Amino acid sequence: MAAFAAAFVFAGCNKSEEEAPKPELKLAEATAEVAADATTYDLTVEANCDWTATATEGVALDPSAGKGNAEVTLTFAANKAYEPVTYTVTFKAEGVEDQVFTLNQVAADKPAPVLTLAKASDEVAVDATSYELTLTANCPWTATASEGATVAPDSGEGDGK
Repeated sequence: MAAFAAAFVFAGCNKSEEEAPKPELKLAEATAEVAADATTYDLTVEANCDWTATATEGVALDPSAGKGNAEVTLTFAANKAYEPVTYTVTFKAEGVEDQVFTLNQVAADKPAPVLTLAKASDEVAVDATSYELTLTANCPWTATASEGATVAPDSGEGDGK
């Protein structure tokens, strides 16, 4: 009976000395690139602990916290600017190094420049002192006049007169 009691106490001591598993937090990837018209991205989180995530302005996370493995959906607006956009999401868990994910959204395609005049030429009366010409443009423009005439405005962006 004494041998049984000693074995039981010994087994109990070993059980209490076991350590909890070391916390782990890992992202499936550190960076990704999406098209300008993309509005969501799914990121795989691998963890054996509780974690939280925060994102830069312009990104919503679902979920933004969890326990264990998860698929986190990043939701953002389509990029209509002619410059790329970068979003960052930081994942935190107690006892592990922060994990940072960077999402690069490419720039929107810039349309080809277009500039058209309402009329290519016109006649004016001998005593005319002004003439209005309408132009349609999707780009910056400048205008110059021949000697003896002035143009106002002499530059602009987009449609003008």
